[in-house]
Amino acid sequence: MFKLSVIIPIHNEEALIEKSLRETYNFLLSNNNIAEFEFICIDDGSTDSTRKIIEEIKKDKPQIKINQKRENRGKGYSVKEGINMAANEYILFFDADLSTPLKEINNFLEESKNNNADIIIGSRNSNLSKTSRSFKRTIISKTFAILKKIICNIYYEDTQCGFKMFKKEVAKNIFNKITIDGFSFDVELLVIAKKLNYKVVSKPIEWHEAKSTSLNIFKQTIKMLKELFIIRSNDKRGLYN
Repeated sequence: MFKLSVIIPIHNEEALIEKSLRETYNFLLSNNNIAEFEFICIDDGSTDSTRKIIEEIKKDKPQIKINQKRENRGKGYSVKEGINMAANEYILFFDADLSTPLKEINNFLEESKNNNADIIIGSRNSNLSKTSRSFKRTIISKTFAILKKIICNIYYEDTQCGFKMFKKEVAKNIFNKITIDGFSFDVELLVIAKKLNYKVVSKPIEWHEAKSTSLNIFKQTIKMLKELFIIRSNDKRGLYN
């Protein structure tokens, strides 16, 4: 059985956060594969009622933790904050919209047991994946996949899937070197993992695009492109060695 730290980065998710937190908590609590868990909610400077909802839910649930209130810093910063708070032997992070079904947690735990991987990353682009996403998001995802290969020499099918699991010492070592606060931190962590010779397994998953997402995909893609060049520069300067 596993001791697991689960991290969910959250920003202005008042419409879905109560349902997501309760579903996740109940899943972890009743899971026969998990001996012990902590559920770490990272509020990334929400300006709606998200934090108030989390605080209310956690009152009688000691496994649920929340970070100190702060300004918005980005998903990469939030995941790093959660990693620093995590105490259990395995650390998993995923998105608050539960676009990846919770049943994939068991699949990742099983993969870890069978493969002794340092890092397991979800892939939405495998022939074995079960995904549904908009045409716009598919095109942007494929374009970004090409760019990351050219700029950062990273060849995984899907670096950006928000469902990843680590051994604790691996996660803390990698995130100690992370510099990107935005969405390209996923690429950066895999560049670092490659430098440090960690065993990374890419696992096909089920994933369904959240219809309620407020993310400006085109704006974020331009920002992520700039971050790729920062990662390449960092790598050439030896910051990840």
